Amino acid sequence: MQRLKRGNSKDIEAQIVDELGDKRTFKEFLKAVDPIGNLYNKTWLETEYNLSVSNSQNASQWDSFERDKKVLPFLKYQTVGDARVRDSHKRLDGI
Repeated sequence: MQRLKRGNSKDIEAQIVDELGDKRTFKEFLKAVDPIGNLYNKTWLETEYNLSVSNSQNASQWDSFERDKKVLPFLKYQTVGDARVRDSHKRLDGI
């Protein structure tokens, strides 16, 4: 296990995968970042883990949309349509 620098979030993010590049479970991830001690709490770590996993899944899904857009051109931007929608988003509605 590589030594983590105190307070470096990039080192924490790097622990999401193991030495072979395989995604760790949250329990394995928590154990890998344990040397940081009390600097980061479990809730923050779980949030970071979930965000990183979600972002990678979304990126993968977007790649799939891009790859299949000629065959399946069904992706459309749609706002909620209420008064809280920003003007910049209203202009994209329906694209």
